Amino acid sequence: MTANLLVDRVDVDDLRAALDEVQPDVLCVQELRHEAAAEIVDAYPQGTLDPRDDYDGMGIAAKRPISVEPLPLPGRRGFVATLDPG
Repeated sequence: MTANLLVDRVDVDDLRAALDEVQPDVLCVQELRHEAAAEIVDAYPQGTLDPRDDYDGMGIAAKRPISVEPLPLPGRRGFVATLDPG
């Protein structure tokens, strides 16, 4: 599942309800702030979340262990996740 959290406009209760309903194995987010990251990490403790106070926060979170590495991009940041289905 991927979600743009719209910086400070996401309602964390709505986010939690959506995660409970969809129950994705992996969650990719952008425009991630600290309040939403705290809500995500409870249900998705694996991966890398990098919340920021502006629109540049992002992360990849999972229920099971995954490897997350920075993705070098010109002029922006990114992550690459490696999943082991075994």
